[in-house]
Amino acid sequence: MKYKLILFLLVIVSFVACKTTPKAVDSIVEKSNNNEDNEVVDKLVKEAEKARKEAIENGADKSLSLLFGKAEEKLRLAKEAYIKDKKNGAKLFDEAKNMYKTLTVLAKCLEYKKEIDENKFRDYDQEKYDEAGKFYASAIEKYNAGDFSSLSDSEKSLFLYQSLCDKGYFELANSAKKLAREAKERCDGIKASRSMAKEYNEAVGVYNVGNVYMTDKNYREAYKSYIASGNIFNKTYKMVEERRKEAAVSLERAEKKLKESSSLASE
Repeated sequence: MKYKLILFLLVIVSFVACKTTPKAVDSIVEKSNNNEDNEVVDKLVKEAEKARKEAIENGADKSLSLLFGKAEEKLRLAKEAYIKDKKNGAKLFDEAKNMYKTLTVLAKCLEYKKEIDENKFRDYDQEKYDEAGKFYASAIEKYNAGDFSSLSDSEKSLFLYQSLCDKGYFELANSAKKLAREAKERCDGIKASRSMAKEYNEAVGVYNVGNVYMTDKNYREAYKSYIASGNIFNKTYKMVEERRKEAAVSLERAEKKLKESSSLASE
């Protein structure tokens, strides 16, 4: 009985296998491949749109408007090709994504360069500044030529600009820290921590935040914190000094009145 059951099952399997023709199998495989292709293209479409959004958020559509226009044209062509030939459309979407990503990096380069120029950070490393400029120019040239290694050059430029900016803010932060500490010492000299405890403690708190930023190597924010701390210390010192002067004037007037009163009493 057991062998008959096994034989029966084998017959059913053979029957089903015969019913599934090679043509039907090819149809299933083709449909599966099409679904996978569609998923790949859909992913590229989303990535291109995301890259475009990031480029706009970084102001590339304004600071690099002509280059941005080329990326827009590439994206338009990708959308048209997608309808006729998904494989070609996928290629164009990938190229558009690359172009938008390059524009995002180049826009960031411009921001760092502006900050470096305004603060004269190039004096700390002129060679690095010049090298960053060369990579930036190379990235622009390659972008216009349709060479997608432009992204790599733009990233090299950004890295150099960032490191130069960090170095500049590191120096500024150390100078600002020294000034804030000197301002604190002046406040300590007139016991501002007692007469204006709230303002004094606020300045100390901001100073300590600067120390945290320095530890995290966020020199730009450290610089801002030390500057803010120094300003609060200086303002506190000035207010305490003014109060002391007013108190001294009041005391002098009181002593003068007291002398006048004593003189009248003697008479």
